[in-house]
Parts: sequence; structure tokens; C-alpha cells
Amino acid sequence: MLSEPVSFARLRDWAADKHRLELNLTVAELPRLQELAAADVPGTGRVCASLALQSDGHGRPELAGRIDAQLSLECQRCLQPLDFPVTVTFNLLCLADESELDALTASELRFDSLVVDNVGLDLQALLEDEILASLPLAPKHDDTRICAAGSGVRVEEPEMTRPFAGLADLLNSPGSSGHDR
Repeated sequence: MLSEPVSFARLRDWAADKHRLELNLTVAELPRLQELAAADVPGTGRVCASLALQSDGHGRPELAGRIDAQLSLECQRCLQPLDFPVTVTFNLLCLADESELDALTASELRFDSLVVDNVGLDLQALLEDEILASLPLAPKHDDTRICAAGSGVRVEEPEMTRPFAGLADLLNSPGSSGHDR
């Protein structure tokens, strides 16, 4: 299914039939996502995608999708594996060429638009793009104690300083009018 791009004509046919696709992949099948996997566990993780096609009022394919993935990324704080769940939903209006994109009215721009043209739609690349766009720039554990436990380094909570804490006492001290210069 993902080995070759899907032509616009096929997308249009699928949309007319209200076609649904359920895809189950491993991270190892998605090379750009594989590059982000934690070094200790490369290629682990599952990606499940549910795609539904239907036609808009002009016979153009609308692609609605949901991706649920469980990834093992590398925490940028401690460099240890980080289990990272991802859920992405998207809606795309598929167009045959740039001229259709230019002709869209404001009311038709309720979805992101995707020009499929002669090359076709690479579903694998689309799924990777959607997942990659949802990931944080620097994934890290929410709890710093997890990072400390994995690295063997003790992380101390920084002492809170209040630089103006004594200011009120100073202004209210005897012999101070608060307006001295």
C-alpha cells in the first residue's frame, strides 16, 4: 500500500467510494522518524493510522486522518530513552494542480490543501510529515528526577532567591522616610 504514491485519479475514486484505510507500521518502516529514535532502542515503536476519504462539493478528495504512535525518542536532558506518545489528527483537501489551489475561495480553505499533481500522494511520507511536525524540538522527560536517576547525577532543586524580599523592611525601618536621596 505504501510502496508507491497514490495518483490523484485513484484518490478521487477512493473519495467517491468513501474509502477507509487502516495502516499499522513500525518506526523502522519510516526512515526519517527512525533517525530520531533513541540510540538504545532504534526502530522500536508503533504507528497506527486511520485515513478516511470523501468528496467535497466539487468532487475533490478530502483526506481525514488520525495517527496514534508510541515512539522511543532520546531525552535531550539526560540522553536516555523517552517513551513519547503521539496523537495527530489532520484534514487535507487534495488538489490536482497549482491552478486549483489558486482558484480556491476563502470558504473552501477550511482544510489544509495538498497539491498531488502527476507524482501522486506518498502516504508514507505524509504520515511521517504529520508526526514530525507534531514532535517537540527537544523532547525531554517531564520529571527531572527521571533524568537524574538514569544518569547517576544528583539534581538539586535550585534555591529560590527573592532579590527584593528585604526591601519592604528597609523602607519601613525607623529613621527611614522612604524618600531619602
